[in-house]
Amino acid sequence: MGSLLKTTEPEINTEATEPPATEVAIQAPLTEAPIVHATIPSEPAKNLGNASDNDETLSHENFDVNFGDDFVKNRFERPFTANMGEYLPEIDIVKFSIGEDDNFFYVTMTPGGLPADGQALSGHYAIEVDGNIDGRGELLIIASPPFNAD
Repeated sequence: MGSLLKTTEPEINTEATEPPATEVAIQAPLTEAPIVHATIPSEPAKNLGNASDNDETLSHENFDVNFGDDFVKNRFERPFTANMGEYLPEIDIVKFSIGEDDNFFYVTMTPGGLPADGQALSGHYAIEVDGNIDGRGELLIIASPPFNAD
């Protein structure tokens, strides 16, 4: 006689299953320790040099500009909007000086005035430091708005 072979099919689970729960570590927000400066700049002890630029504060209304860019001296300044339509006193650099003390260099710039709308200075101001006087600056320092008393 022959034998009877009985087979069973595997059971298929058709219910939706959720992925196993994972633990999420909640961290407190990072807080940075305040920077405590040991040395605070004050005023230069020694003046290293002064420069003046063409003062357009009195002649700008007639667009009677003495000079603009001076490529030979590596000075670039155009205190007007792109189409020469409006004078921008906050970017008209009238005076410039550099000084030092034992710890810091100090750069002072005097603009032709504040913006006509009475707002704070909005220009980007830069100084190029050329330590070996080869006409190629080794360091570019940029001050960008917003500016404040600090």
